[in-house]
Amino acid sequence: MRIAAAFLALTLACSSPSDEDDPANPGGGQTDAAPAGGGDAGGDEFVEPAFEPDGFQGFGVQLYESLYDPAYVPQSTVDPASPALREAMIGVEPGHVRIFVQNEAAVHPDTPEGAAAKESFSRVVDLAQAAGASVNVTWPGGYTGTGADFARLQMEGLAALLHEEVYERGHTAIRYVTIQNEGNTAKPGRVCPGQNTGTYICRVDMNTAYRTLDALMRAQDPPLRGEDAPHRILFIGGDLVFGRGGGDNYYQSWMTWMKQNMDDILDGWSIHMYWFYWNQWDTSDPSPLYGSGVTMIKQAMAHRNAIGGKPLYIMEAGVRGYPDRVSRDFPGFYQRDCTVNQAGCTAMEDSIESSIDQAYFDVTAARLGYRAVTKWEATRRGDRTWGILGAPWNDWPKKPSYYLRDMWNAAVEPGWKAFAVATSAPPYTVAAGFRPADKSDTSVLLVNGSTAARDIEVRQLPAGASFKVWSWNQAGLSGQVCYRPGKTASASGTVTVTLQPRNAVVLTTRTANAGFPPCP
Repeated sequence: MRIAAAFLALTLACSSPSDEDDPANPGGGQTDAAPAGGGDAGGDEFVEPAFEPDGFQGFGVQLYESLYDPAYVPQSTVDPASPALREAMIGVEPGHVRIFVQNEAAVHPDTPEGAAAKESFSRVVDLAQAAGASVNVTWPGGYTGTGADFARLQMEGLAALLHEEVYERGHTAIRYVTIQNEGNTAKPGRVCPGQNTGTYICRVDMNTAYRTLDALMRAQDPPLRGEDAPHRILFIGGDLVFGRGGGDNYYQSWMTWMKQNMDDILDGWSIHMYWFYWNQWDTSDPSPLYGSGVTMIKQAMAHRNAIGGKPLYIMEAGVRGYPDRVSRDFPGFYQRDCTVNQAGCTAMEDSIESSIDQAYFDVTAARLGYRAVTKWEATRRGDRTWGILGAPWNDWPKKPSYYLRDMWNAAVEPGWKAFAVATSAPPYTVAAGFRPADKSDTSVLLVNGSTAARDIEVRQLPAGASFKVWSWNQAGLSGQVCYRPGKTASASGTVTVTLQPRNAVVLTTRTANAGFPPCP
């Protein structure tokens, strides 16, 4: 298990991915793999842990807020407090974690249901904090009131809950708050002022809710917002899905509106992206139904830069296959017409395809300047197909996506700055570099999405530096991580490395032992 030298925290959480597409018709196109070729803490004195919000916050995951709530526990599951779950989450060091908070936990904490929801939420935050992550607490939805009183009851409960978690329970991992999951999703029948399309939350109401919560948190003793806050929580607005291009629920329209109307209250923006694996290499269409997640995040960052927007966080992301033929659920399967326990069917989250596509997306996002990439999701207390860990009754087995995130986060500490490392850039490869502010270490993340091996020259490295070489999905160790013989940068600062087919590799000067086995 790797323990970070200084505590830093991160974020994650979400609802069932929707993105407004049609699960019965997931699109068409080629289906080749790729183009050929801690417990509660208290005390009299509050001590603020180290935190660098301006750097990259990590390759994170969503944690299920009801993991410890008896009302959501299928009888066939094992105890989620089992060492296997806790050790897996601490081991993967997710950096940035997103967690929903249920309405009952904040608004009705004195009822049996609310008390159970609140206790489960707090234990999940504790798990994220033990893993060294910073936490984004997301209010998924549910409001009362109108006009200036919109969501006042909910925000009063949320402010009180956050204050207790940070200052009484010592859960200083909580660093971010988002109000409303996927708020720009179209909501038929809802009338929103200034909008042609009704949405999960009206833009004016979102603005009101954030300003109400901000005022409540500034008035607390001690506060959670403002320059005098011993522990300042940042507001990350949006959680935007693609929406309808050209409509006023289109994510770029919402970014522009937030820039014009909420620039003074928000500290960052967030987006969600899901895409079908056969569209991975589409370079023109960013839509979730027919396009590529890589294309969308490029266009989203370009729009943010054009309007001078806030730092961008990816708070949900995942790769879809063909939906389950019975339930129609995603992420589905690599093959068509499949369902659970059917011979010859590979669940997407168990496939190399899903993880290598996610890897290419992760590194592209970091290279573009996103502050975090949060995958949907870690696990649930049920037989969910999304997740870097498998079913609890199998004692939370680790999937290929777990090992990939384990390698990424072993190479990059929260707060490090990403840079667009120069390479020879063969087709279907991508690379991003990371280093701390003092440039004492360097890690380079490389991905080959092709079915052919690629030799890649990495340039502008520290001359003569010695690099460890870690490899995910190396031949003979499918979907897992091992280490290869090290490399030394030339006098001109170059290293050449071979990327095997469907392979992700890390070059790092870090001295810490990540615990990976030697490659076959």
